[in-house]
Amino acid sequence: MGKVLAEGELYAGRRASSTVLQLDLDREAAALLRAFAGGTKSLGREVSRLIYEERARREERARLKQAEQPPLPATSAQERRASKAG
Repeated sequence: MGKVLAEGELYAGRRASSTVLQLDLDREAAALLRAFAGGTKSLGREVSRLIYEERARREERARLKQAEQPPLPATSAQERRASKAG
């Protein structure tokens, strides 16, 4: 059974900026991750890198989507009411 740490206490040998996360992966995904990382000690770094890259891709997609949309025409409240009554 693992040791339960008090709030703010760090695991021995880990960076203060890291956290422990247990997750399940498909066998094939785990094999690919090991191949990409090049070793078991760099698995966490590889997962972190993949997460940061995905976040950057999503932000870029959102930025491009925002740039593609034409700006909405500025209409006054009177014009909106007139079009609804129309």
